[in-house]
Amino acid sequence: MVQEYKQQRKDLHVQDDFPMSDFDLMNVRRRITEPSVRLSENASYSQLWSDYVVKLSRVLCSFLATDDVKSHHGQGTTSRVGILVSSVYGDLSIKWVMRVLLTVFPCIKACSNENELPSHLRIFVTTMQHCLLNAFRRVLVSFPASLEVFREEGIWDLIFSENFFYFVPALEEFSKECCSYSDGYSTSNSSYGHVRSSGVEVLQMEIISLVEFAATSIGVVHNLPESSALLDALEQSAYNPEIAGVLAKSLLRILQLSAEKTISSFKTLDAVPRVLKVACIQAEESRRSSNRSPSVHSYQISDSCETAQSWHQCMDTCMDLFMEFWSIADDAKSLILHNSSCIDCLFDLFWEESLRNNVLKYILDLMKIVPLTDEDRTAMLQLCSKYLEMFTHIKEREKSFAALSIDLLVGMRDMISNDRLV
Repeated sequence: MVQEYKQQRKDLHVQDDFPMSDFDLMNVRRRITEPSVRLSENASYSQLWSDYVVKLSRVLCSFLATDDVKSHHGQGTTSRVGILVSSVYGDLSIKWVMRVLLTVFPCIKACSNENELPSHLRIFVTTMQHCLLNAFRRVLVSFPASLEVFREEGIWDLIFSENFFYFVPALEEFSKECCSYSDGYSTSNSSYGHVRSSGVEVLQMEIISLVEFAATSIGVVHNLPESSALLDALEQSAYNPEIAGVLAKSLLRILQLSAEKTISSFKTLDAVPRVLKVACIQAEESRRSSNRSPSVHSYQISDSCETAQSWHQCMDTCMDLFMEFWSIADDAKSLILHNSSCIDCLFDLFWEESLRNNVLKYILDLMKIVPLTDEDRTAMLQLCSKYLEMFTHIKEREKSFAALSIDLLVGMRDMISNDRLV
């Protein structure tokens, strides 16, 4: 098909790329989910190519055992076709498809020039990505146990790679036309389905929604790989407040829906200090954007305000995630007290005015812990040292230093009343 396109381009002396108006992503997505949709006989070559890509994507995804089939072990639903598929085939089909993808996407990436692909390959990429995400979710809905095979084959490494999650700039013009699939497995079912920010592409929303679904599925023993993938993506997107905010919301929702599993994963992954570091980056960038000289153009002032709001929203979501962990994990206070990164981040966030009252509350709560071991006393000594250091900088950093100084002095008095040895 590519060779035929090149030959037609040579014969007709057309431009190197398809005209973007010829490609209607909404129609492509209809053809993904509605095989009966057909093109007219006088369709342009770009339409023929997009139709071919849809068919190719459907054929690849048809190898996956979904709710169209039922397994010998009775895991599937009653099917339209009634084909019996063994669990061995189901596992092998995932491995086959994943190996195809691990070959295809790097090859496509190699054809790009700084994330710029020819239009026919952009059509191929975006169609394949959306079709695959839809198929993966259908597999997980029908056969929850298949998640382990997906994990073994490195699904999250593929999806959160530069060939998939971070390859959005090449597809930016298509994202505006994107609509959800009509089969009920769209991002609109998730807690952030209403988000349509210019900084978050629909493809990224679908990816995050899929990971969230996998991490909270009934019967999943643990969600360590999913939590790890989202935390890594959160750190990599720390300077993109829109994407980071959606990732933080997803982690918060996973923690709320699957508390026990997620607390265990968070402890293993050292998640709390990582989330607080992202919040610190957001606070620093927010201050930096507010310190820039005001623009004379109203639209630039508006953009600056929207950017500052995005920083604050993401920062608040990260803090919501921290507070949720604090409130539901039995040993949260002890873990945070003994983690120097957490303590440093909390004192850095104290200087963010919108967070100050909440942050000070948690710092004071930590200071009320009664040390039982030598490690506790060492951690408490470091906490008190940071507290006194903060107290000495109040006057030089804050205009309303007197009121803040009083609050900190009250905190010291309460701590002494609680434990005179400290």
